[in-house]
Amino acid sequence: MVDAMKVVVGDELEISGYSVRARVIGVMDDIVVVAIGSLRTKIRCSQIVRRLPASNEVPRRTYCPSVIATSVDVDIHGMRADEAREAIERGLDDALRSGTPHVRLIHGKGTGVLRAVVAEVLTEHTEVHAFEMARSTDGGEGVTIATLEAWIS
Repeated sequence: MVDAMKVVVGDELEISGYSVRARVIGVMDDIVVVAIGSLRTKIRCSQIVRRLPASNEVPRRTYCPSVIATSVDVDIHGMRADEAREAIERGLDDALRSGTPHVRLIHGKGTGVLRAVVAEVLTEHTEVHAFEMARSTDGGEGVTIATLEAWIS
């Protein structure tokens, strides 16, 4: 068993019952939040078998579009607020890197929680010039379109 005080964000762990590496993304008392691939879960410190040496693997880029898109779509249906924030930030970064002028954020109509998260992130982001609800033919209230600052002259 590993002491919770010795586990820090970014550590890689071996967890009882799992045959893959888990990366620590949060520590709260005796609970550790880990990412196993795209899965996030909470575990007790008693489930940690050992800390693993840091992986020297560099993530490989597996997709490089040959056609420049006019917008990036980010679908955040069913995500929790913190997951949605990360996905929105990644989508904005992808659009900026690829020179795409617009980001389509698909949050659904639901209770409005994700729509509020979208508005909050876009308001705080320095590279977002403006954002608005999509036309009804493009998703209406369930989709927000952001225009990036780099495309405003």
